[in-house]
Amino acid sequence: MHVFYRSFIIVLLAIGFLNTPSFASSEPSEMFITSVTSEALDILKNAKNTEEREAAFGRLLDTRTNMKRIAKFTLGRSARTISDDEFNRFQSVLGDTMVKIYANRLAGFTDEKVVVTGSQTKGRNHLVTSRVEFANSRPPVDMVWWVIEEKDGSFALFDIQVLGVWMAQEQRDIFSGILKSNNNKINALIEHLAAQVKTTP
Repeated sequence: MHVFYRSFIIVLLAIGFLNTPSFASSEPSEMFITSVTSEALDILKNAKNTEEREAAFGRLLDTRTNMKRIAKFTLGRSARTISDDEFNRFQSVLGDTMVKIYANRLAGFTDEKVVVTGSQTKGRNHLVTSRVEFANSRPPVDMVWWVIEEKDGSFALFDIQVLGVWMAQEQRDIFSGILKSNNNKINALIEHLAAQVKTTP
């Protein structure tokens, strides 16, 4: 199975089917998700071409997520044993893969909306609940956004759960399988992801 196939389905629901969230809130984490989803919608609606859309999604990842934290989590134990150079290359290709796959395959999906419904906080971790409402008769889908409050007080998106599946956790499991099949060589995983970037339209 394609490494990012199921995660693409998750993000398709979480980001691709967007409209401006209709839930007004003064909770910072909920306001953050409102801002993220609105920004993603603007990109999908207004990007003039593939290059512009990819560049905008790249900036969205850079400013709205903590890619270093996500990369460390998805690598699991391997993050503690590889060199800084290897980790930096992995983080870079992971970001490139996410942008290439999600930005292009989400193009055109802008008819539905995400409604933020509330949040729970434990320390610096915030779980923002929402649901995807579809334009047709399909039942709404519940969704959870895992937002982390950084030490400087800013917020960063760490993970998304749809249909009971956490995207980063699933990627961690998939990456673990690839590493085990290649004697835990990080270059094999990096090359695998780089190949996806090259072959994705």
